[in-house]
Amino acid sequence: MAAQKHLAKFFILANFCLAIGLLLNYALPILISQIIDKQLALTQDSQTLPMWKEPPVPIYQKFYFFNVTNAHEIEQFGHKPQLVEIGPFTYRAKFSKRDIEYSPGDNKDKDKNLQSILSYKNFKTWHFEPELSIADHSLELVTLNAPLAITLSLIQSASNAVRLLVTFSLDGLSEGFFTKRSVRQLLFDGYPDLLTTFGPLLNAEMLSQGGHFGYMNARNNSMDGYFEINTGEDDIEKLNTLNKYNGRHKLPFWHNTPAHCNSLEGATMGELFPPIKTATAEAASIKLFQPDFCRVWRLDHELDLDHKATGLRLKRFRASRDIFRNSTDLPENSCFFSGSLRRGGDSLSSSTTGAHRPTPHHSSHHANRVGGARQTRQTQSQPQQHHHSGRHHTRVRQEWPQGVFSLAPCKFNAPIFMSMPHFLDADSYFRSRVDGLEPEANRHEFYVDLEPRTGSPVVMAARVQLNVAISKPPGLVRFRNIPEIMFPVFWQELSVNLTGQPVIQQLVFASRGAQETNLRISYTFLVLGMAILVATTLFYLHSKLVNWLAQRSSSAT
Repeated sequence: MAAQKHLAKFFILANFCLAIGLLLNYALPILISQIIDKQLALTQDSQTLPMWKEPPVPIYQKFYFFNVTNAHEIEQFGHKPQLVEIGPFTYRAKFSKRDIEYSPGDNKDKDKNLQSILSYKNFKTWHFEPELSIADHSLELVTLNAPLAITLSLIQSASNAVRLLVTFSLDGLSEGFFTKRSVRQLLFDGYPDLLTTFGPLLNAEMLSQGGHFGYMNARNNSMDGYFEINTGEDDIEKLNTLNKYNGRHKLPFWHNTPAHCNSLEGATMGELFPPIKTATAEAASIKLFQPDFCRVWRLDHELDLDHKATGLRLKRFRASRDIFRNSTDLPENSCFFSGSLRRGGDSLSSSTTGAHRPTPHHSSHHANRVGGARQTRQTQSQPQQHHHSGRHHTRVRQEWPQGVFSLAPCKFNAPIFMSMPHFLDADSYFRSRVDGLEPEANRHEFYVDLEPRTGSPVVMAARVQLNVAISKPPGLVRFRNIPEIMFPVFWQELSVNLTGQPVIQQLVFASRGAQETNLRISYTFLVLGMAILVATTLFYLHSKLVNWLAQRSSSAT
């Protein structure tokens, strides 16, 4: 009787262990997922906030300039530009968020203690890294005289008085269409240039830069904008997604139809993306916004890969080719067309290449400034009729072939365009106008390798190229031989790699360790329960057998 009571207890214990094992196998993943989500949310007490606020990993920005080797022949005889890439010139970038404030968001019914919305100011600084560069940034290069090219474009839509004043000043310029400057001058330091003083005359919204020009002039240790994001506390699927940029729910740069062109919905600044828990590899995409892009970029899922250094399973997202398609090829991109003034009849069809023609001019990258001046609102170029030297000229708006994206609406209507480096994936029209470009996907594509459970970029190579569209006023004599082409100036790469960084261990645990812990705990209870059940069953059968044998023996005697 006592043995049966013990057996009953063991049966109960076995079933209890099995029940706990099954329950943990179902409930523990949910519990662990909730714990991970809580730590991912950008609340004041989360582990993610300090790393998001000031990323503890090295971020490098590499610049590759195109040195012009036949500047004289281009300017005097209209020869095809001969370009030689020189780089990288590497800067270590530091991004920091300041003046962080929390609020429960727009929903008045929400708990006032809920930290749903986070607002902050974003600051960026750069420091030159000579050991990671091909040469010192004091190296001088021959490059496009961008202030001149921009001025020639802007005066075409200026008033007659302004056009005469600027044209008269151009005649006295000692510098031609190309200039020899150091890398540091071209980027952050800037250099004196008389034409920059005409900026406010050519566009009233353009701020004076004190007679200096530089593609990153006055941007070092400056504020990149005022942002409002979702913390993910009440909805992890909105983690780090933008709610407002500079006080607006939508961008002010593009046409309102289609509405998606100005939309910020679902986009992040790239430090962290919403976790991808259930999205299929075929359907998944992420959205990225940077002020320099002037719009949201969509990155499409390209492949899944095993990261050998960490053992993580990552998803690679590549910049969508739709970004650089024009409205002829993709009508929904019509709202991004601001127009590029060209002479009537100056066709951009791919007559020299046979390739199908227009596609993009899409979002880009570099500089919320032209010559360091920050854009504040949209301006649109319109078809213009010009009178010069008594002659009547008409310029019409035409889209460029696919592969470039105009930043004019957020760059004071300056002819600044973005593309992939070396016009990767662009219409061959662009490469046919210059020599020295060799696009390679593994060196020039834009991609992010994402750990899907946490939405953390493990490897990022954000590569884009800055170009200036050359357009001359009718009747201009001095620069009449300059070819009207899309001129590549430089390309850059923003790179992040978490391999070997301490933070990678947290990603490994969140991605794989938590699941393994769950399996170990639940399987331990299941195995223990099964072992107790089997042992109890065997003991019970053994007891029965012993009793049967004892009864049989006593019956025989």
